[in-house]
Amino acid sequence: MSKLRNKSCIKCGVALGRVHFAVKYCSNCVKIARRETALRYYYRNVETSNKRNKEYIKSHPEYYKKRYRKRLQKEGYREKINRYARERNRRYRLRALMGYGGKCACCGETQLEFLTIDHKNNDGNKHRKEIKNANIYAWAIRNNYPPVLQILCHNCHGAKSFYGECPHNRKK
Repeated sequence: MSKLRNKSCIKCGVALGRVHFAVKYCSNCVKIARRETALRYYYRNVETSNKRNKEYIKSHPEYYKKRYRKRLQKEGYREKINRYARERNRRYRLRALMGYGGKCACCGETQLEFLTIDHKNNDGNKHRKEIKNANIYAWAIRNNYPPVLQILCHNCHGAKSFYGECPHNRKK
């Protein structure tokens, strides 16, 4: 008596044909399940995984230099990476500006092209060193929009940087 039976995947329903009794999933569902398991493990152990990856990369520098050079030689690779980075930074900027209210704290300007983030206590240089020149918009999003930052339009920001205060505040 044969143990082969006509079966279908219990997850997606795709016919598996005549298979051994223990087979329950199609190959695509198995791949997806393995990927999900690996991601769950990674996110539970992200610090350890990152540390292990960095150590491995440091111990194999020639391999990674060669690999990176190969990528750069591909036609359009650099442009693709730059385009992706510009788009990501644009999304971060928009999200951060909206998180802080989307208007200048001084004059009320709402045109997004004119807005920027400002350090309220004029300690931007010190703060940039602390966060190691990370993208300030991404940092603000990750830290749930801390109150040490505010939105100013470029005119108010320039006046605050150059004169110490914005002319709008002098009138009040």
